[in-house]
Amino acid sequence: MGLLDRLNRALGGSGPSDDDPDEFVELTRVPSFAGPMTAARLEAAGISVVAEDSFDIVRKSLSEVRLLVARRDLARAEAVLARADDDSAD
Repeated sequence: MGLLDRLNRALGGSGPSDDDPDEFVELTRVPSFAGPMTAARLEAAGISVVAEDSFDIVRKSLSEVRLLVARRDLARAEAVLARADDDSAD
């Protein structure tokens, strides 16, 4: 049991649930220039996506974009990205 679990138990709270289909989870991180294109590809497949800039503390720059999708869409989104990778390899 980690510190966060003990703290949640002591305060009467609960941790994040793996059962919540509406919870947004990180799908992937992509370079900033590829973020909008990847998000558009997912949205074209009918998947709602949230793109968040990720600040790189070492380089002091916005070099990546985190793509978040609802847990219920995670497997489908992974398949869309895998298909896109296969298409770009050809």
